[in-house]
Amino acid sequence: MHGGQSNFVLDDLFVLDLAAGAWAEVHAAGRPPPPRHSHAAAAAGGRLWLFGGVDALTAPAATLHRLSLPAADASASAKCAACLPAPM
Repeated sequence: MHGGQSNFVLDDLFVLDLAAGAWAEVHAAGRPPPPRHSHAAAAAGGRLWLFGGVDALTAPAATLHRLSLPAADASASAKCAACLPAPM
């Protein structure tokens, strides 16, 4: 899970270990996605894809991010690929 909104827009990243039933924070290496909420996310093939949403300035965030998730070790870092612009 990435981001969200509380009193401000968040940019944290958490992974749920289904076997343990516990969440663990993961720190992204590279250029992590900026804070956002109301975005779409999908996990597939060990990657988390994030698209769109609203950024901290309440502007639409029309970017796509790909994070390579750690296999089973939640203490490992996720690697974030460069931001991709939205398709035109």
